Amino acid sequence: MISGSIRQSVKMATMNALIEEKKTKGFVEKQRQLSPEERMIEQFKEQAAQEKEAEYTNGIANKVMSGKNLSAEEIEYLQQKNPELLKKYREMQEEKKSYERQLRNCKTKEEVERVRVNKINGYLAQAKSISHNAVIPKGEKKAMLEEIMARLINMEKVHAKFVKSEQYRKMPREQ
Repeated sequence: MISGSIRQSVKMATMNALIEEKKTKGFVEKQRQLSPEERMIEQFKEQAAQEKEAEYTNGIANKVMSGKNLSAEEIEYLQQKNPELLKKYREMQEEKKSYERQLRNCKTKEEVERVRVNKINGYLAQAKSISHNAVIPKGEKKAMLEEIMARLINMEKVHAKFVKSEQYRKMPREQ
């Protein structure tokens, strides 16, 4: 019984090796059939496709950092290609909604300003701790500080929108 399963395992391994060899051979033969110009054109096409994908991803990243909403297609793309950026997008959206709720729960205009100042101070504290941390590499620091800046800008957009609202206009002053 044991020898039968060993034989079967050896057969499967041999067949897998043959399949891989045929795949590799087919690729090599295809490359041989192409002229140097055709190979160069294929390389340019591959490079163009990679650049197009990188450009699309950068465009989505810029939308995330500027606080804009993503389409369903862009969210699906991030789920497949860049789940880390999708996580960041969802965190920023949740943070934005949380700040909107905080503003709506304020009773006076001064309270709105206190919430805003506290939020700004929180971002400044984060930025200071990152910038003074000698362990974090410069490139990573820059990315982290840019993210904090994006969050601050998003918060300011929400604040400006709220200040223009009817709810804010109806709020009393503390006097």
